[in-house]
Amino acid sequence: MPTVKKELYFASESDEYAFEIAKRFELLDFLDKHPQSLSEGQKRRLSIACVLATKPEVVLLDEPTVGQDYNFLLKLINNLNEIHLATKNTMITITHDIRCASSLGDEAIWIEDHRIKKVGGKELIDEYFQG
Repeated sequence: MPTVKKELYFASESDEYAFEIAKRFELLDFLDKHPQSLSEGQKRRLSIACVLATKPEVVLLDEPTVGQDYNFLLKLINNLNEIHLATKNTMITITHDIRCASSLGDEAIWIEDHRIKKVGGKELIDEYFQG
């Protein structure tokens, strides 16, 4: 799309919800810009925001914190968890980010050599990062 706004509003649940998501993800200042003019971190936020604006039942996040500074990383985690609680969606997150892994889920699957090694709760996340 030629602008961040059109990209975000394209398949959104409603214009009002897309605006709320844009505000949550601090994209309001970029609505009239071309998506390719954004920084890598802003592009990552936009891509997540576009998906969440559709209110999907299932969200698959692959390394969602890449390119985020620490302050926005905290906001991102908070936004993802609040949206998850509000929409009751299922979020599956793939991450190697020790700073936030245990905040992005309550169940964990440890995959190693293309196989499931272990399944557990937050304690498995701690075990993974300690090992």
